[in-house]
Amino acid sequence: MNRKNSALYHIFSDQVRIQGVSTRITMRVWMAAKYTLLLFLLVLAIRSVRSEAPQQRVYNVLDFHAAGDGNKDDTQAFLATWVAACSDTSQPIMIIPGGRTFLLSQVRFSGNCMSPIKIQLDGNIVAPNSIWTSEEANLITFYQVNSLTLDGNGQIDGKGDDCISMLSYTTDVNITDSICGPGHGIRTKDEIA
Repeated sequence: MNRKNSALYHIFSDQVRIQGVSTRITMRVWMAAKYTLLLFLLVLAIRSVRSEAPQQRVYNVLDFHAAGDGNKDDTQAFLATWVAACSDTSQPIMIIPGGRTFLLSQVRFSGNCMSPIKIQLDGNIVAPNSIWTSEEANLITFYQVNSLTLDGNGQIDGKGDDCISMLSYTTDVNITDSICGPGHGIRTKDEIA
């Protein structure tokens, strides 16, 4: 049998036969073509992995049955939203939507969350009208939470003395565009009244 009519592809040292047509290709060119193809496939694989990365999930307090009418206590809805967002690994956003007022009793948002978390506060939060009797009464407490961002155009009216209290072991806090009412404003250490 004639080599010219044998199988479709034959490789003989530095010579390639394609359908009987003899073409001289140096091994360098052949190897370069293989590596170029491998590099191209690697780039495609990396791009497909990036595009399949989890998207940042959004957790809206309304989806967890917050009323947002300023009368019904929304504390449990906020806690349920926090628990869902805190257990998410996609750097979630907890949404407190604008155009609504949410009544909260004392609430403690605890870590350790699975990833950094952002709270987008566009609505308003108010405390109950009852008098706070305990010195340790705080409307909102973040406990053992790392990498928290609180942003938005909403307002928090805790009806108390301190606007923001940063107690022991609080680090790397950046506060911008915050307006505090009468009282201590921003407290930066454990104070004894």
